[in-house]
Amino acid sequence: MILLCYVDDGLIFCPQKQKANDLIASLQMEFILIDEGDVASNLGAEVSTTKDGHLLLKQSFLLKCIIQALNLTDQHQHDTPTIDLLHCDSDSEVCKQDWSFTSLIKMLNYLAG
Repeated sequence: MILLCYVDDGLIFCPQKQKANDLIASLQMEFILIDEGDVASNLGAEVSTTKDGHLLLKQSFLLKCIIQALNLTDQHQHDTPTIDLLHCDSDSEVCKQDWSFTSLIKMLNYLAG
């Protein structure tokens, strides 16, 4: 079993699901745990196994997760500074987000290093 912790995030890798569930149950006695899904949806990481059985984690997927979560896939890129682009639009609809602010902040903080 492998338990990776980074600040307030943790990942458990274990070939026996029951052992992982037992660890989670014991941690829940002391801590509030939130299941944020699989590794890809939580950290934007790609997890694979090498031929010799080692785990390989890649972060190249993280930017794509952030762009998709913010629905920026069809957005036009602009040079900075954006002084001419940023302005108040009182006639527009109220902005509604269907993404998790906390999850995106974690991804951006992780990306920033």
